[in-house]
Amino acid sequence: MECRTSDPASPAVTLWLTIGDQWSRVADVGRQLAEYRMSAHCPKCNRPVYSRRQKFCGFCGAELPEELKFTEAELTELAKQDAEAAARRKARKLKDEAEEEERRKADSGASAASLI
Repeated sequence: MECRTSDPASPAVTLWLTIGDQWSRVADVGRQLAEYRMSAHCPKCNRPVYSRRQKFCGFCGAELPEELKFTEAELTELAKQDAEAAARRKARKLKDEAEEEERRKADSGASAASLI
């Protein structure tokens, strides 16, 4: 059944808007439920597991099941990524320090020249 009307106050339009609003709420609840299911929760206290690197729940101290923890391969890959990120940070810090030293030399040379 299809009802075409141009009157925004008509019962058909009101019903459609109400159904549309309800569907939107159902979709929001569905998204929230999916996000909850995708996130890891401690089976004992049901709180979120914030680090899959840990063997125990950070809240209640219960041992976490294997499916909630990273595998050895995942831990190795994470360690590799952490080391690469640390190397990039160190290189960026050394570059920034060298640039700062160059700016200081240039500034002190310019101030000494203006005193003459």
